Amino acid sequence: MIRYLLTTLFIWSFIFCQSQNVRIYGNVIDHIDYSSVILSPAIASKLLDSKIETNPKNGFFEFNIIVPNACFYKLYYKSKRISLYVKPGANIQLTIENSKDQNFVTFYENLVQENTLLQLETTPYLGNKKDRESFKQAALLGEAAYFKEVDLANKARQAEWESMTEEVNLDWDFIDLYRKNYMEMAAFLYKYYFPKYLGYNLDSFIVSQNNYLDYYKDMPDISEYYFCPLYYENKMNVLKGKVNVRNKEKILKNNVDDLELYKSYIREAELVHDGYVRGILIENLIGEWVNSYGRTSDLKDEIVSYIEQVTDSDKKNMLKKRLVNLAQYEMGQPAPNFSFEDYSGNKRNSRELLGKIVYIHVWSSSNASSMNEWKAAKEIYAKYKDKQDMIFLFLSIDDEKDAWEKVIREKKLFEDIHAISFPHGYNSDFARKYAIQTLPSYLLIDKSGNIISNRVPKPSQPEKLVPLLDKLLGL
Repeated sequence: MIRYLLTTLFIWSFIFCQSQNVRIYGNVIDHIDYSSVILSPAIASKLLDSKIETNPKNGFFEFNIIVPNACFYKLYYKSKRISLYVKPGANIQLTIENSKDQNFVTFYENLVQENTLLQLETTPYLGNKKDRESFKQAALLGEAAYFKEVDLANKARQAEWESMTEEVNLDWDFIDLYRKNYMEMAAFLYKYYFPKYLGYNLDSFIVSQNNYLDYYKDMPDISEYYFCPLYYENKMNVLKGKVNVRNKEKILKNNVDDLELYKSYIREAELVHDGYVRGILIENLIGEWVNSYGRTSDLKDEIVSYIEQVTDSDKKNMLKKRLVNLAQYEMGQPAPNFSFEDYSGNKRNSRELLGKIVYIHVWSSSNASSMNEWKAAKEIYAKYKDKQDMIFLFLSIDDEKDAWEKVIREKKLFEDIHAISFPHGYNSDFARKYAIQTLPSYLLIDKSGNIISNRVPKPSQPEKLVPLLDKLLGL
């Protein structure tokens, strides 16, 4: 055990000694108004806000970050999503042309070929449209046929990747990291998705097939995968699967206590030997709970225990500040006032809604999960639209007002208050005050302007949402 700890310490001391500044900078060409440019690590914390924002001045933006190793980042500008490969010491320059739908980014200086390749639709990766269709057909033939199809697709994509990378002079770390993440780790993830292709609930299927996750025993568990985003998704699936199998009967009967389940997940994560991986898993489990249920106090002991183990003083202070901030949004706390603009263009404030129970549906036209909720949202609205004590606020945090308006017209979303936060996006008055990091999000505010809950069940969960609303309305 001591040898293991010393080896781990040596590896990470070496890695972080290699950490260097990376400069990511460039220009935005936008004929409308400039919006925030957002940079986020691909392995992002679900608890801490790991995004960095800057407002372009005359179209120019710049980020300076420290990275310990070759890794991936994401860059966002309005509806544009740009994948980035970064490496210690690199200067990455780019131009974003917002008016273009395709080929809207051009790279200069370092890592030009690598980052250009990341944006191309022709760059091979496991899980493309053709792969998904073949997986769907293979799933109908059974688990063995499905797993074989995933393995064949993985080999094919790796062969395509090898052929493509032989033709150009690319950074070796990029070639290796891309293959590990987008093919090798993706293969484990798609095997996990087998029940989804059959239309089954993942948790229910996995707990009813006790040995289903045995294929994960072949997953590499070494530091070479620390910078693969899908590595942590796979690790989380294994962790949850183990705990869920131990709660088999409760899960099959839909009689599980979510809080106790998450506490069990965290206890399982605490058994992970690798301190770096263990920290990421626990932090993201706490983040998942907070983002889904909004109640940090429920995990008070687990949070205190985790923070005590964090050795980075800056990160420890960030965690404390984040958790203190989240605590003010728990039940009974005054709901912060916020500004919004309705569909008629009127500038308004949440103070106008006092005296009503307010159900806030937070969404974005660029977020697929948000768009998938509209059918159920309309049904919930129709059920309660005549209740005088209740009002629905459908609040968009779209970056572009035109995109928001287009969805409202196309989906015919004119019931109750349709509004957009401003300034727009995650940088808006509302998103910042309510610590919105995931979409869609749902909140309830009582008649006195106090928070009932900052994480309410989705419209597509009527079995949870309807009893809650009925109780509040005295039905």
